[in-house]
Amino acid sequence: MPNLDHKTVGSVLGEHPDPRRAPKATLPLALEGARIGLEIELENIRHLGMPLEDGVPVGAGWWIFKRDGSLRNWGGEFVFSAPLAGDEIIHALDDLVLILAGSRPIASDRCSGHLHLDVRDLTQEQLFMLLLLSIIFEKPMYKMGGDRRNSNYCVPFFKSSSLLRDMQMLRGFRSGDDFATYFGQEHHEGYKYTGMNVRPVGYQGSVEYRMLEGTYDPNRVLDWVNIILSLKRSAIGLGIQADVSLQTISRLPLEELVQLVFGEFAHTIRPFITESDLTHGMRLALDVINHDEIKEASASIHNRFYFNEEGDLFRAYSILHGYDEPEKAKKKKKELGELIAEELVPIEFEFVTIDE
Repeated sequence: MPNLDHKTVGSVLGEHPDPRRAPKATLPLALEGARIGLEIELENIRHLGMPLEDGVPVGAGWWIFKRDGSLRNWGGEFVFSAPLAGDEIIHALDDLVLILAGSRPIASDRCSGHLHLDVRDLTQEQLFMLLLLSIIFEKPMYKMGGDRRNSNYCVPFFKSSSLLRDMQMLRGFRSGDDFATYFGQEHHEGYKYTGMNVRPVGYQGSVEYRMLEGTYDPNRVLDWVNIILSLKRSAIGLGIQADVSLQTISRLPLEELVQLVFGEFAHTIRPFITESDLTHGMRLALDVINHDEIKEASASIHNRFYFNEEGDLFRAYSILHGYDEPEKAKKKKKELGELIAEELVPIEFEFVTIDE
């Protein structure tokens, strides 16, 4: 990735980090001082003993209630009133328990929890590393969050050509101006309903994680917060030269890699990690950083990536031009015909079976 003078995302976009000093947390947090936003969706919340008006602070003021037409039975979401850090996060989660005490909220399959991670203090290289780590651990994170991979509002990376394009663009920027032009658009074209949503980077300096199912259990939410903060902490340490760091960690044994990234919070995500899931995620991340080499080799077909039914990226040029196995390429050419016709008309994504 090119050297962008180590400018932070905030300085490039003109959105500077919150200068307030974060109170030290009374419970362990993976990254002291890191600010987050939370949105907790719930249904059946009319029995709180008080009227809930849209956009009005509730409880001790840590939360704002917002009505949501997609939720049923007096459904809505509780949103942090501002980006919080340190002990503020702990107080807010405790406050939500008090707000809901005596009521009968329901976290149906229509509900989810969204975490906005403040990335304004990261360099662009560190942001790229954060996204790579998120791709590597995406499947375990979905499992830990309640497995929302089949939700239309939480599309995984391996099914989202929009997010793949964002990653390719981020890697190819030659200056901070390029970054600001692409991500700083008020209506950035990226698809927002992905498990890891980068659209908010441009207008509020955050990456949104949407994999958590609806829950108001403070311990479960705090575990989730620490997994995301661990990713940011690791991205800061590894993001000096993301390409080199990724190549290095790709050689680590599973247990060593999990411990490196999540540290003292590894035990919360470890039950959801399998060797195959980690291999899958690492392969996707390596495909992203090898984009330049793929681009050079596949310029004649507009550098298109496709996915097979297992969600693995494959390089269309290898199949079409037979660099791997000419006979297999001939066999598959008819199957791929619609994709390669007319210079590969841009598509959102396609699933194509590629034999081993």
